[in-house]
Amino acid sequence: MEQVHGELGYQIATLCARRPPFSHESTLPSDQLDRLLSQAGERIQQLKRTLLGVDSRIRELKQETIHHELLILQRDLSLRTAAIERFPVVQGSPVVGKTLAEMALPLSIRLVTVLRGPFLVPPDDALILRVNDVLVIIGLQGDLAKVASSFAPARHAQSS
Repeated sequence: MEQVHGELGYQIATLCARRPPFSHESTLPSDQLDRLLSQAGERIQQLKRTLLGVDSRIRELKQETIHHELLILQRDLSLRTAAIERFPVVQGSPVVGKTLAEMALPLSIRLVTVLRGPFLVPPDDALILRVNDVLVIIGLQGDLAKVASSFAPARHAQSS
């Protein structure tokens, strides 16, 4: 864009230089000035569209890279009968209101982070779980299955 501004300035200066010295006539014919400004504006719009396309492509490449890395991670964990899973804390779940220390996770399980709204909350034994928190946990698949049951909403027995 600086190049477009520089070219525009050069063209305006060139047109001004063509005017006879000490002349009282208008610096530039308005139609030429309008044309130059219009061309510069069109070029800037074209550059902006190109920039948006490049930005979009960069986002796509980042997503492809992340997807590839996640597939590799999933394969590596799977070969070791392990996994990484998300455990949403839903209304009625027995873990609502408990601290992480009270959860007593199996030794093979590691809590990676707690997603709370837009934040990544680092694991801390004193952290109290709330509805809509999402725990990201890594560990052996069998132990993850055991942990999953503690996130299911409590069932209330109905009388007949």
